[in-house]
Amino acid sequence: MPTGSIYSGLIVPETIAVLSQPKGARTGTMGGIMALRISKLGAKGALVEGRVRDVRYLKESLDMPVWFNVPIHVGPTKVEPNDIILLDPAENGAICIPKDKLDQVLEMLPGIAAADERKMGHVLNGMSVEEAAKIC
Repeated sequence: MPTGSIYSGLIVPETIAVLSQPKGARTGTMGGIMALRISKLGAKGALVEGRVRDVRYLKESLDMPVWFNVPIHVGPTKVEPNDIILLDPAENGAICIPKDKLDQVLEMLPGIAAADERKMGHVLNGMSVEEAAKIC
């Protein structure tokens, strides 16, 4: 972010804002005023690592989905512009797929889903998770 800039003015329309609370910050990373601004600029939601204020206002008045207190840095993974962010409102969870890895992930998904279904069947029939993982 350019020095002296406020993130709410840098939003790209039709995207989800990914925000991280600066170390030592004593205020919320996002509240009603910032959410109103990013909504007006076309943001579809926000993923926030840090404090969020005015959550009820965001949901009821702005219809702004917000996922918060979700880590956006996991080990060496860093969220970059144009990465794919998948948000699950039912689970209040999120994942980041680096844009350059999207094809690999899409290739892997059917195999992972099929293996999970097989494991689920084995566990349902009384097998331990460890045993099911070994044979699937």
